[in-house]
Amino acid sequence: ILIEFKEYFQIGFILALIVFPLLAKNRKLLLYFFIVLMLTVVGELGTELRTAVNVFCFLGMSFLFFKDYGLDFKRYPRIPKGMLYFFSLLYFSMLISSIFSKYMITGFLQIFYISILFYLIYMFYSQIRSTEEIKYYILGIITASLAMALSSLINLLLAGFDIGELGNN
Repeated sequence: ILIEFKEYFQIGFILALIVFPLLAKNRKLLLYFFIVLMLTVVGELGTELRTAVNVFCFLGMSFLFFKDYGLDFKRYPRIPKGMLYFFSLLYFSMLISSIFSKYMITGFLQIFYISILFYLIYMFYSQIRSTEEIKYYILGIITASLAMALSSLINLLLAGFDIGELGNN
């Protein structure tokens, strides 16, 4: 497994060195690329490559965020109050649930994972500056959906499933 990860990591690193500078000139395209990558590439690949892709996207989004805002907390985009109340209630309930659970460590790990997810969502949220950028987000989601659907159809065909018989029942 370690050998496979090293191979994937090397390939990914080389691709990142080629692709990232090309996309860095166009922020909208880079955001589109991150969305498509996070929603499609991680779906059917092994755990090693999934981790490498997630780390790449996580670091890329963090780079964009800190490039725009730095450590000036006053400039950070504000989260709506309703969302803050929701997050507070969610974390409180997850914390209480984890404390009183037989699987306390698993509960705290889930809190950690959801915190990373919310951080990543905030990174995407902070990059929205116009409705045109929202269109890139939607286009990325549509592209990822089509890629996943096409991948599923190809897998069905390779497994010998007859798609033509699907509508005859």
